[in-house]
Amino acid sequence: MQRPTHKRKSNSSGLSGSLKPKKKKSEAALSPDARILARILKKTESTVIQNTLLSSISTASPAHLDALKQLLGPLVTSALNPLHCVRCHKSYFENENNYTSCVIPHYDSEYAANFNSSSDDYDEHSSDDYNWGHPDGERMKFVCCGETFREKEGEEAQLPCIREKHTTDPKQVDYYVDPFAREQSDRKFRKYEALNPNVVTCEEEGCLSKAGSSR
Repeated sequence: MQRPTHKRKSNSSGLSGSLKPKKKKSEAALSPDARILARILKKTESTVIQNTLLSSISTASPAHLDALKQLLGPLVTSALNPLHCVRCHKSYFENENNYTSCVIPHYDSEYAANFNSSSDDYDEHSSDDYNWGHPDGERMKFVCCGETFREKEGEEAQLPCIREKHTTDPKQVDYYVDPFAREQSDRKFRKYEALNPNVVTCEEEGCLSKAGSSR
């Protein structure tokens, strides 16, 4: 008995089998020169591209410089328009902004409390045998963030309390909340959230009045 045959589905061009991958429309629309440049930008390390451009700027013609400014339009715009950070209240340029730009120090050391193994916060898994129970290993803890440090080393040996990108959005900032004014039933706050008095709003910092007086 002859087995039933099944016709293989063909594509719109009438060719059977798998289709060859098509180039993206954006790439297909590029001119030959543009495709070469796109490949160079995608495949070359960013530092090499940066150094090549920097070495060429000093000898570039005004026309070439103007073309480069147009190609880098968004970066040029951000480099010419300073912004105000609503966390640290410093001016910054968005093209230079990174996750270590905005630095907030710990609060005064008088707000650092003794920290020892009898504390409820003691974590034996995150400590080593030498530090705990050793005279040189006595620790202090910043109330603002819970960061601990050896009293012998001093707080200057520690990283900043906050290290983030600058921002113009107050919703991205945990402003200081007086723990004594907060109701005990308010469970929305994490243990050390918004406890650094160095983090205040622009209104409390007086940024608007400073900006007005500088005009």
